[in-house]
Amino acid sequence: MSNALSRDELEDAILEELLTYLQSGNLNTEVVTDAIVPTELGISEWERLQRLHFCLAPPIVEFCESVWDDLRGVKTVTDRERNEIRGAIQGQVDWGQTIQTRAETGFSDRSKFVCSAPVSEYDIPENRVLKRLLWEVERTADVLRDIDQPWRRTRWDDTELDRFQRRYRRNIHLSRMPPGEDCRITGRDLTAARQARTEMYRTAARWLAVLQKLRDEEYADPDVQTILSDSLVLPATDARLLELYTTFQVIEALQEVVPKLSLQPIESGESPVAKLADEEDSIWLNVYHDQTGNLTFHEPLPEGVESRLPADPSYFRDHVASQVAYKQAVGRMSDSSPRLALYNGRPDVVVEIRTSRDDDPIAVILGEVKQTARQNTFREGLKELIGYWHHGRAAQERLASPEGPVTVGFVTTNGLESRRSAGPCFHIDVEASFQQLLEPLLRLNLLPQQESAHSVSAR
Repeated sequence: MSNALSRDELEDAILEELLTYLQSGNLNTEVVTDAIVPTELGISEWERLQRLHFCLAPPIVEFCESVWDDLRGVKTVTDRERNEIRGAIQGQVDWGQTIQTRAETGFSDRSKFVCSAPVSEYDIPENRVLKRLLWEVERTADVLRDIDQPWRRTRWDDTELDRFQRRYRRNIHLSRMPPGEDCRITGRDLTAARQARTEMYRTAARWLAVLQKLRDEEYADPDVQTILSDSLVLPATDARLLELYTTFQVIEALQEVVPKLSLQPIESGESPVAKLADEEDSIWLNVYHDQTGNLTFHEPLPEGVESRLPADPSYFRDHVASQVAYKQAVGRMSDSSPRLALYNGRPDVVVEIRTSRDDDPIAVILGEVKQTARQNTFREGLKELIGYWHHGRAAQERLASPEGPVTVGFVTTNGLESRRSAGPCFHIDVEASFQQLLEPLLRLNLLPQQESAHSVSAR
């Protein structure tokens, strides 16, 4: 038995890889969001996830808890407000405006006065920056409260969240500032706040700028990396964590085996977690996590198949009969009608390899990930992997057929000593080298045309 990676070790490795790929600008953030956020959180937008990261980061929580004493010394500018008053004097009489006002009515009413009084003006750059930052946090507080998880309460518990929202809504100084959603922050606003004498404003400017960099995907910025490293929401289950770790290891190994591969831009709505290409040698790869890509792993049960089965009992006949009975029962007991299938599957990792950008894949790598050090669970993963191989299709060709793409697969475990291969199936534990596994597969099985081309050119 090999040494298993702990959850902390997996988290650290994923954070490092994630920051690296985010800096490249070519990672599918929509797919990553689905992968790293526990399903029960119901968060599917990357921007919303980043705002959660931001609000849960220790320096943001600390600022939101300590800012209230500093708000007593909030900066204002003094202006004079003029009001027309009858029969009384409030403040200082503006005689010039008073005479002009009386003249408009022929001096018939000498009880009119125009008085001016000093007023404090809160709508200044420093306050707009502060209000916008606190508003961004306040509008996220309800979402944070809905995350009923120990890791969230450890960082910002419900009592502290309630106190923050109550203070934000009741603070007299904040109420006199413009509404947070109306504070359109300019570069000059941030500069004014950065140069303010009060540390409160300087800190607000720093973190509001970081939030904007997060939204602009400036992941190379040290403060942005600090926010993500300190607060990244990771999967609730260790199994999901290992899947993501394996996916990143496969991407890294592919780039090591084929050095000229580079990450490619991903359009919104595309399903690969990463796309790689070496256009000089005509190699295009799509890497999927928990997606089938352009492959299918579905064997439908034909309509009316039960009437064409032989009368003699058999396992297949009994299986079809149970499927049909299930469909009929669901139809009576609910408003839906399920699609009957002989087989349904979805690998944890899929890599499609092409030698032409738009053609069908010439080779496929399938991965099944098991968070286990037990032989029984490994065997389950191996059974699933072989099922993908026999039932999967690329275009109309079965992966297991001679006419189909070259297909190999691996089962990843955590803490189970790697075993030798069997046919197209390989076992790799997380502490082993994905590069050592993939290199011979790619060189000898998956990219024979490239090897032949290099051999010819060398002569």
